Amino acid sequence: MAIKKWQNDVALIGGGYTKHGFLQSTPELKGKTFRELAMWATQEACESAGLTMGDVDAMVVSNTTGNNMKAGISLANTLSDYLGMGGKPVIRAEEACAGGPGSVRLAAEMVASGECDVVAVTGVMTPSIQGTDDLNPIGVQDADTKWFMKTNYGGFDYAYVNTQGGIWSAQETWWSIYDYCLKYDVPLDTFVKVMDQHMFNMRDHAQLNPKALRYGYTFEQEAADHGFDNVMDYVNSSPWQPYPRRKMHAWVECDAAACVIVCRAEDVSKYSKYPDKAVRIGGIGHCTNGFGFGKTGYYGTKRLVGFDNAFKIAYEMSDLDPKDIGYMSMHDDFGEEAVTFSERAGFIPEGQAWKYVLEGRTRYDGDKPINTHGGMLSGGNANDATGIAEIVECMLQMRGEAGARQVKKIPEACVSITMGSGHNFAVTVLQQF
Repeated sequence: MAIKKWQNDVALIGGGYTKHGFLQSTPELKGKTFRELAMWATQEACESAGLTMGDVDAMVVSNTTGNNMKAGISLANTLSDYLGMGGKPVIRAEEACAGGPGSVRLAAEMVASGECDVVAVTGVMTPSIQGTDDLNPIGVQDADTKWFMKTNYGGFDYAYVNTQGGIWSAQETWWSIYDYCLKYDVPLDTFVKVMDQHMFNMRDHAQLNPKALRYGYTFEQEAADHGFDNVMDYVNSSPWQPYPRRKMHAWVECDAAACVIVCRAEDVSKYSKYPDKAVRIGGIGHCTNGFGFGKTGYYGTKRLVGFDNAFKIAYEMSDLDPKDIGYMSMHDDFGEEAVTFSERAGFIPEGQAWKYVLEGRTRYDGDKPINTHGGMLSGGNANDATGIAEIVECMLQMRGEAGARQVKKIPEACVSITMGSGHNFAVTVLQQF
């Protein structure tokens, strides 16, 4: 597979994301509509770039499920006029959680080729209100926002997903834990402590990010709410997924939107009021394994072929040396991925990441910071939207605008890793000019 750089350098000039939560219960989101959530993120991205939607030539909308279409035939139609894009190209894309970065790659190609000057990418997902009048939730019978957690895992109907060969979340990734422990002689009990520590790190990071799902909600409070005096007693009461993973080591589905705005690097001063804050999109690798729908087994290392190709593409496009990575964001759907993903990316030496987690080195104030926004475990997972939010978090760290969760050293390069439905992979490299 030939790997080629874009015809022109591409810049990320703005980005923003909403509070992660539930449209029917989270105070900051309650009463908002699907379109208003998209508007929040898009306006924030425009403000951070110092432009308006009138300056935007085209938009890519990333949405996994194709829901929220009650106001029109397509999602693009539902949002175009509302976001000020009437009469302009608006495209919907989906690749599950990897759809956000994949859409950013599409936007980057549009500006690099000269087809457009400025393109916005907005990801929006509202799984907690699927099956309701999601364009106008006000007045809808209030539903328990945990209903989808009670009936299935992560907001998806496994009775359906099983038939499509995609029940990766609970059954197809457990092997990576055993494989790692066997390869590097790490006891399973020790690895449980590693996943626990990452879980606690993410909750601590969430306390520093007002937009995180679990902001203002500590593990001590959560344990008390469930009748436990001791946090570890509460954690240990959590049902196991495939051993040794606990349910609390996995993501929490929620509602959110995020947006980034890109243009050619040579045009940064023309379109952004803050050209000194722009960062370079060095490269994006976006690949899929393509499940065989029961015809082919994608267990073990087979399911990481697309992952490795995504790294290869992104790194070669950007001429990135992994030792230059200063911060990493990742779609850590499961706690072990702080170990397996960071090593695969070259961010942490092979066989060492489990130690780094236990030693606190992957915290926001450590030398190998991961997921300062709170990750999937406490920041929340809104699929496409969060995949874009992770890129925004990289941008904020590179701008020095991450506030209380700012890493010690402004990164020269950041890498964002996203895995969608276990078979779509996206790796994004951002670099300082």
